Amino acid sequence: MKIKANQRQAVVIIHGIGNQMPMETAREFVENIKDDSDILYSSPDREANFFETRRLSLSGKKTDFYEFYWANLVNEPTSSDLREWISVLLFRKKPSERAKKLVFCARIIIVLFLFLFGYFITKDILKSYSENGFSAWNSGAFTVSAFLIIRFLLPRINLKVSETVGDAVKYLTPSPENIDSRYKIRQKGVSLLKKLHEKKDRDGKLIYSRIVIIGHSLGSVVGYDIITNLWHDYIYSYAPEKALVLQPVLEEMSALITNYHKSKEAKTSPIEEYNRLQSMLYDEIKSLKNPWLITDFITIGSPLCHGAYIMAKDYAEFDRRTNYRELPLNPPKIEVKRVGNDIVKDYKNAISYPEKVKDSEGNDIPLKIINHSSQFAFIRWNNIYFSNDYIGGDLNYYFGEGIQNHRFIPKGGYVKRKFPCVSHTNYWDQGQGETLVLLRKLLF
Repeated sequence: MKIKANQRQAVVIIHGIGNQMPMETAREFVENIKDDSDILYSSPDREANFFETRRLSLSGKKTDFYEFYWANLVNEPTSSDLREWISVLLFRKKPSERAKKLVFCARIIIVLFLFLFGYFITKDILKSYSENGFSAWNSGAFTVSAFLIIRFLLPRINLKVSETVGDAVKYLTPSPENIDSRYKIRQKGVSLLKKLHEKKDRDGKLIYSRIVIIGHSLGSVVGYDIITNLWHDYIYSYAPEKALVLQPVLEEMSALITNYHKSKEAKTSPIEEYNRLQSMLYDEIKSLKNPWLITDFITIGSPLCHGAYIMAKDYAEFDRRTNYRELPLNPPKIEVKRVGNDIVKDYKNAISYPEKVKDSEGNDIPLKIINHSSQFAFIRWNNIYFSNDYIGGDLNYYFGEGIQNHRFIPKGGYVKRKFPCVSHTNYWDQGQGETLVLLRKLLF
């Protein structure tokens, strides 16, 4: 991936769950990642069609930061929605490896609480019958306690849980009442990125040579969905200048991915070479005049590590969707074809298929088109997570070995370093030197 010295890059930051305020995530991120010598400029953001957000720029980096704000498009779940979602995750689905410990502990706590509650109530009732009357607990204390809990405590708990995980409940549950919100979020994200692809200066030249997407927490799932849907709009957008088009990097990448799938069981996956070819394949796509600009996807504390646990009914459904290439992987799964009565892997084409596109003069030119689910063959994917942040984790098991994972132990006191998920919102804090160094390296 080559960027011209006189052009800029755009970084799109996608916030996570919670009652997020516009620019809260982006402003904190940019303030902490900039160098002391950088001046931060805040300008009107016309690309988002949303006057609450701003474009943040750094004086010495030729970089513009945009926040993709989507919290206003999600309605808070009802109490029944919350109970259903929590009960499914805790008791009706097989948890991911990353979530096993937390789910097991939560089950023990809930069962123990219910057992103790039932035990004391039963004991008190039996005692009241043996003494020919109701005890003070049954006649007064229980009634008052139950009233206070139901009237004051439970509503506050429901409100807090809704504010914290309500976005996840609605976005990760593809039920009919949530489809409209999911569509609006993805459509708004696709619209923003297309505007950044097409943004021009006063001379009519494209401003950006590169776009980086950063997704924190649930924002990484949103970013993944946007990339998945956006590539469909650029899949045929080539305008080669020569009648004979050679695509040596695509051929090399296709051969490598073929060998990867053939040798997967032998544990000889050439991932380092694959990561090197990703940038080269992007450059080759650009040489054929495809306007695509997204080079990097950075996920931070991403729940994508739970894969089937949050995105499907079970692993069988998740695996089936990846086989149908509804969920892109990194490296991609390859094309299939029919041979006789059998459906077999198409090792010849791998991640592309022959097609004709128009050149700059309108003539049909034969070209190999990278298919709709192989965009990560030219988009580098880095994943950052803390050791005690069980919302995030390693993504290789579900989404492929081509993702470069970076595991860190959070800085700070004992609670921040050891307690589960406490560090989830601290990835770009000033005290987290290692993650800030890596983020600067990936961006600049």
